[in-house]
Formats: sequence, structure tokens, C-alpha cells
Amino acid sequence: MLARLLHLEGIDVTVFEGETAPNYRSQGGTLDLHTDTGLAAMKAAQLWDEFLKYARYDGQYLAIVDKDLDHLFVRHPGNGKEIAGESPEIDRSRLRQILTESVPEGMIRWGRRLKKVEGKALVFEDATETGFDLIVGADGAWSKTRQAVDPNLQPQYVGVGMYHLTIPDAEETAPETCKLVNRGSLFAHSEGQRLTVQQMGDGSLDVHVTFRRDDPDWMKEEKCGIDSTNLDQVKKELLQKDFSGWCPELKDAISSAEGPCVPRSHHILPIGTHWEHVDGLTLIGDAAHLMTPYAGEGVNLALEDAMLLAKAIVNAANGPNTLDEEVRQFESNMFVRAKKVQQLSDNLCKDWLFTPGAPRSDASYRPSLRMDNSQAPLISNNRRDSEAEFEDEDLSSEIGIAQPKSDRPGLFVLALTFAAGISGLLFGYDTGVISATLVSIGTSLSNRSLTSLDKSIITSSTSLFALLISPFSSVLADKLGRKRVMIYADILFLGGALIQAMSNSVLVMTIGRCIVGSAVGAASFVVPLYIAELAPASHRGRLVTLNSVFITGGQVVAYVVGWLFSAFGSKATAWRWMVGLGGLPAAIQFAVVLFMPETPRWLIKEGRMNDARHVIQKVNGSSHSFDIDEVMREIELEAREEDLAQNSRPGDRSFLAGWKLLFSEGKHRRALAIACGLQGLQQLCGFNSLMYYSATIFKIVGFSNPTLTSLTVAVTNFIFTIVALGLIDRIGRRRILLYTIPIMTVGLLLSAFGFSFIDLSASTITTRAEGTGSAGHGGVAATIILISIMLYVASYATGLGNVPWMQSELFPLSVRSKGSGLATATNWGANFVIGLTFLPLMDLLSPSWTFVLYAIVCVAGYVMIWRIYPETAGLSLEAATALLEHGWGVR
Repeated sequence: MLARLLHLEGIDVTVFEGETAPNYRSQGGTLDLHTDTGLAAMKAAQLWDEFLKYARYDGQYLAIVDKDLDHLFVRHPGNGKEIAGESPEIDRSRLRQILTESVPEGMIRWGRRLKKVEGKALVFEDATETGFDLIVGADGAWSKTRQAVDPNLQPQYVGVGMYHLTIPDAEETAPETCKLVNRGSLFAHSEGQRLTVQQMGDGSLDVHVTFRRDDPDWMKEEKCGIDSTNLDQVKKELLQKDFSGWCPELKDAISSAEGPCVPRSHHILPIGTHWEHVDGLTLIGDAAHLMTPYAGEGVNLALEDAMLLAKAIVNAANGPNTLDEEVRQFESNMFVRAKKVQQLSDNLCKDWLFTPGAPRSDASYRPSLRMDNSQAPLISNNRRDSEAEFEDEDLSSEIGIAQPKSDRPGLFVLALTFAAGISGLLFGYDTGVISATLVSIGTSLSNRSLTSLDKSIITSSTSLFALLISPFSSVLADKLGRKRVMIYADILFLGGALIQAMSNSVLVMTIGRCIVGSAVGAASFVVPLYIAELAPASHRGRLVTLNSVFITGGQVVAYVVGWLFSAFGSKATAWRWMVGLGGLPAAIQFAVVLFMPETPRWLIKEGRMNDARHVIQKVNGSSHSFDIDEVMREIELEAREEDLAQNSRPGDRSFLAGWKLLFSEGKHRRALAIACGLQGLQQLCGFNSLMYYSATIFKIVGFSNPTLTSLTVAVTNFIFTIVALGLIDRIGRRRILLYTIPIMTVGLLLSAFGFSFIDLSASTITTRAEGTGSAGHGGVAATIILISIMLYVASYATGLGNVPWMQSELFPLSVRSKGSGLATATNWGANFVIGLTFLPLMDLLSPSWTFVLYAIVCVAGYVMIWRIYPETAGLSLEAATALLEHGWGVR
């Protein structure tokens, strides 16, 4: 894999292989490649199509049984490719074939048996090879390269022995065993023994018979009393001793086996293996982190090693870091990744083979952060009463899975989230307060009434400056820190609010709005980033989504404030208090943020390790069991991988390189089209025109207290935003849009229908149906408009108000930042257009036709979503981005 990846990047590489040919020995059974590791590496190596030729999605069947054939767990295969949670099986020999055939002939030098490594020289039995910039030891459990890296790193025996057996032509020679395996895998266990049977692509069954043995040399004839390579003697020994108490159906898997018979002992490197970096040398795969096979992660981890090391080497080739600096960083990150999997595999080994009463008495599989849930079933409690068979989704309720801890986030994290969320409240407040302000200003600005153009400029200037400032926020956040950008945003919020409150002309008012827009642009980027980087991983999603709740909550507060001042305040100064009060939350947040910590990610990036350690400790709290050094290394890994992804293209590291990558590949262009299309639709459907001008609309149609009436819009938006948080993952992104956009369209058309009955004159409002109407009550048409707008807002908040912000799911890591940034800029640009054109359109086309225009946009958006937006709910980021690999991914 490493050779393939480096070859694609034009880097010279030579592979020295000790075996004389690709098929020199059996490669073992099947394995499942996992989404974020093995499958990601295959795609990075441009071998995905080749992999699909041999991938066996039907091989995902898994049955876990005890020695009496009581089924403890059954997982059935999915219905298609790249479904959430699916990890297709592939024969190890086929995977080896794909990889060896993917490099040019001659790159692999077969039959070169390594004796030792001296400096940067490889000493073989027949010659010595020199002239390497980097030697990578991928030479397995008994690595000779490892001895040069650290002679003290020696494999340790874990007390487990194993025979590898085969049943060829299994459907004819062992039909009953084939039925049990069902083209997938069968895991059978009792205390001290394990039997694994897997269906191979050629129809044979691969059988691994595992048992406890105290002596690592147990297979020697003087130790075991038999010839451990003699199949007949081995089968007799196993059936009469270790597996004598097992049911006949399972013992048949042993008795039906034919040669060859391969004995093995399981060895591991210590959990958390690490070494001091040696210039010019490194290790990957089993050479770096040898473990037992029970987690099913060894090959996946090795492929991920190759993928990340290739990125490090490519990055070094393009500067500015040296090769050894890049490799040193790779090793540091690998130690963190490997430790988790080593610990998982060790736990499983103990659960399966060393726990009294296993497998029923303890967890037979433990969930892993690196494994899909479907890859990590967990058997628990003491169900001895009856046989049970369960689908994945019923497992937790039926057999008592010990679910991962899901406690609530600590008070410290909640306090930081709420403090940072004040920026969202300010954003929402500004969006909502302008509605009441525009109907209250009167002639206070420039000693005249505001024209439609004045109102449009005052309103849209905020969006324009948010659009202009937002792209620079990421640069400032990286250079100055997330916390400092929030402080600067608060200063802008406060200054903009005061300028608006004291303004006496349209120009000064617009300047104040521009300053507030700059604050909105900075805060809308940095606050979700701050929360995401600070929050513990188990609570990150929920805490980040709270920002949306703060925004809609701020709109509710704005309408309440607007109504109170309109109803009870002085007409001359009420609007000044409305906009001026926006500075109060900013001042409070400014005072609080001064005492808030910076995010650990930024601190580590700046080399402030002690400060980062303190923040991590405080965020996780004393009640959590975690390795703080591991958490810090994970953060380093995240930052490093992001940097590697952005600089992985040889020969072009200019500012434009990332943008070229975004537009040069079809899958990236498709992701960009969807993300920008959704963000544009979110604004061009006209929603924010209602938020900005709802009081103006309700005044036109005849409500006596338009500001109070507007409060219903804000409350509806707030309530259904909360509703959306519980539906967006359960129903799915695509489906929720296809359900709600038609309702939005109906709401807009009903509004247009209602407006058609209202006669708009210079001084009075009458309804065509009634001849004359009360401007104080609005009549039936006004009620229709209010109800239809509430219907529109409810459906918008449930779907289109939230789904576009899932845009990062569509982009691979290498272009995620730029793609998401461009999509966000599309949102602000469309927001500016809507704010600027709404009132002129009302004058030019009439309210009815303006709402019809927005309805047409919704219909066009529905067609777009139906044709090109795939369902991403429940998929990992890798699986979601893979949907756009060869098309739009719509099924």
C-alpha cells in the first residue's frame, strides 16, 4: 500500500520482500476493511474499483455462538454497497494480489531475505543495499528493522496457541458447516477455546482453532506429544481433549478439515509501544504494533499507517519540514492510534479465552471508537435460559448491552458553551430587532421617512459585511486564537449597537449596521469552531447544535423587546433602545470571555502544552477516565492530518493549490454544487425577508400591533428548530427536505393568495372581498397571511433552516475547509440579495407575486434536492463523501 501511494505521487520507492513469490504461503482467512481506515486507504490508492471486484458484501454475515451452538448474536449482511455501518469482506490473498499488482513490475524485489539493518543500509543474505532516504520496516511480527529502531522491543507471548486448517470444496465435503457459516463467519467460544470458521471466495472454509497454552513452544513434539504438523494427529488431539465437550455440529468443522496444518503462537508488542525516533528509520503494521487478531483491526491499522506515512513523505518532499521531522510526527500520532486498538484487542482476547464462564459471563466484544457499531457487537449478562437470535438494532434491548457511557456534559463545558453561544444570541437578536426598528424609526433619520431603498440598504448591509469578513475569520482564528476573535467580535457588536442607537442619519445607521455585520461574520465562524474544539467528543454534536438554538432564541428576544418598547416606550426613542440593547449581551460576553480558556487544539498548535493539558483536564473533569497524553496526541493527529491533506499535492503548495483541487475533481465539484445549492436555497426561498421585514409586512396587512404579531414568527421558528434537532438524524437530511419544502411552497402560495385580497393604497388598507376593512384588525386576508407565514416558517425551521449546515459531510478532508467556506459565502451572498431586494420587489411586482417568486424558487430547489442530494444520515464522513465518488449518489 505504501509503495502504491508513493508511486502515485512520483516518489521513488523499492520494496524488498523476503518471500519468493506473491503466493508463497497461505495468507489466512477473510478480513473486513473499515470505512475510515482500510477502505479510506484503498480509495486514496485509487484501488476502489479493483477492490469492488473481489469485495464480498454477502460475507458480512456473522454468528456468535457458544460451544452448544446457542446463538448469542447474528448480524445479517446489508442490501448494497457503501451502506452505513457496512464493511465488506475480502480474502487476504485477494487483497495482497490487488496491492502487489498495483505497482510497476520490478518495484518489488522478491526473495530478498533481510538479515539486519545497519544505519541506512539493508544487509541481506546475498548483498547489502544502500542509498535510501528512509527505510520503512513493514516486516511483520519478527521485524529485523525493529531491532535497529529499538532492540528492547520484543514480542511477548500471550498464552494462546492456534491451528490454521482448511476445508476445501466445503459445500460438498462439509455442507452442514457451510450452512452454519452462511457465506460469512462463525465465531464459537467457551472458556479457553475458540473456533472461527470463515467462507472464502473460492468456496473453501478457513478454520482457526484457538486454545490456551502456557508454553510458547507448545507445538514442539516433546511438549505436546504429537507431530503438530500431522493433520490426523492434530484433529484427534483437539477433538478428544480441548473440544471434547463441544456439540457435534461444531466439532465437524475440525473433523472435516484437510491439510495443511499450521500451528502458531500468539505474540504481541506491549500496549502503548513507542520508541525514540531514529533518523532514516520507521515502522508500520505488525512491526510497529503487533497485536492479537481479535479486534479485526490489524490490517486496517496497517493500511492506515501506510496512508498517513505516505502523506508525511509527500509533505516533506514539498517542504518546509524535513523528512525526519515529518516521520517523527507520524510516529507520535501512530502511537496514539495504535494504543487504542492494542487495548481493544487485548481486552477481547481476555474476554474470549481467559474469563471464567466465557462467552456469556462477560463482554465478548467491546465497542471501539475505531470500529463501526456493526463491527463491534457486545455480548453481555448471563442469558442461559434459551437460544436467541437478534438483529443489530434489537441487540441492546434484548440482551442487555452495556452501552458506552452517555452522561451529560459537565457544568464547566456547559458554562463555556452558553458563554460562547451568546454570540449566536447576538446574531439572532440583530436579525430580529431590525424588523421592529424599521417600523418605529419614523422620521428620526435624516428628518424624513425611510424609503424602501433606505430600509433595504440598512437591512442588507449587515449581510454584506458578514460576507466580506467571514473569509478572513479563519485566518485570524488560526493566528490570534479562537478566544481573541470572539473578544474582537464583542467589541464590534458593542460599538455597532451604540453607533446605531446614536445615529441621526441613514448613513450613520448603515455604518453601525456594517460594524455589526462584521461582528456577525466573525462570530458565526469562530463560535461553532470554539465549541467543537473544546467539547468532549461524546457531547460535541449536541453542544455545537445549541448555537442554532441560541440564534433563534435571540430572534425571539428581539421581537419581545421590540414589542415592549413599541407598546410602552416613547415613540421617538423606542427604536434607539431596541438596537442599543444589543450591546448589553456583547458587554456581558466580553467580560466572561476574558476568563474563558483557549481551545486545546490551538494551544497545542502554538506549543503551549501545559496550558492545553490544564484545559483538557478541566473540560473532562475528574470523574472521567481518560489518558490526558492520549487526548493531546489525538489533537496533534487531527491538526497534522488536516495539514497533510491540504499539502498532499506535489509541486504546488501555493494559495491557489487548494482551490484548484476543489474544482479539478468531479466528486469535489459535485459536493460543492450540492452545498452551495442548499445554502443558496436557504436564503433565496425568502425566509430572512420575513425575519427582517415581518413587522413591515404585518403593518401593511393591517395588524394593529405588527411587532407583537411578528413575535409569533420568531417563536414558531424557535420551537421548530428545537424539533428539528430530534428529527434530522432519525428521518434523514434528504427526506426531511423532501417532506418540508412542499409545505413551505404551500405556505408561500397561501400568503400570495391572502395578499391578492388586500388593496394597498398610499394611506389606507382595504380588502377586496369586504370592500373596506379595518386597518386595526386586518380582516380575513390578514389572518390567512399570518397562518400561512407560520406554516412556512415551521416547515423551514424543521428542514431547510438546518440541513444546509451539514455541508461538511459532503467534502473530503482535503477540501472540506474551502468547500464549506465557499458554501457559507454563498449563504451570506444570497442573504444580502434577499435583504436588498425584498421591499423593491414588493413595490415592483406586488406582495403576491413576490411570494409566488419565492414559491417558484422552492419548487426549483425541491427538484434539485430530488435529483442530486444523496442521503448522508447515519454515514461516517468517509462513507458520506464516497457517495459522490462516481456520481450524485442518489438511489
